[in-house]
Amino acid sequence: MTLQMLPGVKARLISNLEEMMEGFDQEATFLPRDDYTDEEFLQMRHKSAGGPITTTLLEFGLGIDLTSDLLEHSNLSLLNRLSWEYNLIVHELISLRKDYYGGHKSNLVYRWAGSDLSRLQEAVNRSHKWASELEEEFVTERRRILGSSLGQRLDICSYVSELGNVMAGFTRWEFVVPRYHGDGYIWNGATSGNVILSPERTIFLAQDAQETSA
Repeated sequence: MTLQMLPGVKARLISNLEEMMEGFDQEATFLPRDDYTDEEFLQMRHKSAGGPITTTLLEFGLGIDLTSDLLEHSNLSLLNRLSWEYNLIVHELISLRKDYYGGHKSNLVYRWAGSDLSRLQEAVNRSHKWASELEEEFVTERRRILGSSLGQRLDICSYVSELGNVMAGFTRWEFVVPRYHGDGYIWNGATSGNVILSPERTIFLAQDAQETSA
């Protein structure tokens, strides 16, 4: 694949992968500790989650190289960061069942909820609020870019438009795949409501069942 990449995109993808490996090493150092801050934890997770890889591969998919533009235009870099953070929060929330029963503490929602999940609803609310704020900021910044002279460029217009589709696709993928939800899991299309996180699988309760139990 890298043989088909433009030089700047290839160099940044290699750097992204190296940063992700560094994040894996940091996880091994962080997790036995309890004295790190949320900011330190987030910085580590940004690396280990590999967010920059998604945006670099988007450039590859579109056949463009925005290396110099990302250095020159801070609002373009900001848009990337917002997408990484949004995807990370969604991932931490949706993958909680797998991480909790697997004993993997490298999950921000798990950290907020406590080892016994006694603060789970609080952690879910906090995550949802943060993701919603990130999404709103992303939409505002994307609109600003598209309305500027920079956004009139075809490569930039295509990139910032498709970046939103990547975020939406990532969210749907998190809901659909059994990877985080257990064998035999089939998503019923629910995106809100009551959820059971059993050791075997995630169960999104159907709306009529919720109304019956209310």
